[in-house]
Amino acid sequence: MSMPRVSVVMAARNAESTIGVALRSLQRQILQNWECLVVDDASSDSTARVAAELAAHDSRIRCLSTSSDHAGVVAARNRGAQAARGAAVAILDADDWAHRERLALQWSQFERQGGGVVSCFPRYFPRGGVGPGMLRYEAWLRRQSSGSQVLRARYIEMPYAHSSLMLERSLGERLAWYREQPGPEDYEFALRLAASGATHGVVPRVLLGWRLRADSASRTQERYSLTAFMHCRAEALARDYLGVHPGWILWGHGATGKALRQELQEFARRPCAILEVDPRKIGQTIEGIPVLDAQSWLAKPSPEKLIISVAGSKARQTMREALASTGRVEGEGFIFAA
Repeated sequence: MSMPRVSVVMAARNAESTIGVALRSLQRQILQNWECLVVDDASSDSTARVAAELAAHDSRIRCLSTSSDHAGVVAARNRGAQAARGAAVAILDADDWAHRERLALQWSQFERQGGGVVSCFPRYFPRGGVGPGMLRYEAWLRRQSSGSQVLRARYIEMPYAHSSLMLERSLGERLAWYREQPGPEDYEFALRLAASGATHGVVPRVLLGWRLRADSASRTQERYSLTAFMHCRAEALARDYLGVHPGWILWGHGATGKALRQELQEFARRPCAILEVDPRKIGQTIEGIPVLDAQSWLAKPSPEKLIISVAGSKARQTMREALASTGRVEGEGFIFAA
């Protein structure tokens, strides 16, 4: 069998009712030179049997398993990634499905940009279970329609559906793939990919069916809680954006900004000032941190890095437009974080 262009990693646990749909969506792909590494993580149902039956008639499907009883999603994904042979590795969860053009279009983008990272847009299903918050997130993801937008949005939310990911295999190997840690392994990996300097691209089309399940890990496990995401975000901010920089400024101290400040202090990153536009707050201190007038601070050059923490896309866009006239470059002189 010829070497595949794309290796699809599919971690699976108790997915007997959905894995057939996921695998058949790969079999319908326009790009046919792929392999799929199905890694069964000690399922107690017939997941392994369903995958094996499809693999018996399609040599592109390779069935693997984790080495211990319920090793977890990190171990399962790493097992598949380490067995991959393609130049690119794509992720598809066992309860999702891929549009027939997904691999072809992402591979074309991957080739154009010389490797790196490529994502695409998702669509939640079944639609009857999609609540207002999910609709807002889905719409927000579709506004991250270029690699530069993905990179600048990474400290606000997970900037793409993880199951839409395609990346250069050598890049994943260099980063040692996924890390076993208390927080969201997919977001943590996305943040390290962004910090690696790899080119990021987006195919701005809906090419992933993203299944909603009441018992999904993202809804039931503490590692995917808002608190866990905040901790993961703060760790990356401290490491990759602030680094050893001696001073930084926080703009925004509502519930979002306050929570971020407190989390960053766990990583020994305390702001030297907080910016405000409310004249009643300017001149005060918050836990010993001076509150400065935002307009006065922005009007003069400053070496400090700026983190802006406000809720809502409209507020962020207004502040982005205000900062454009100051000569500060997003991603270098300032970033948005939630």
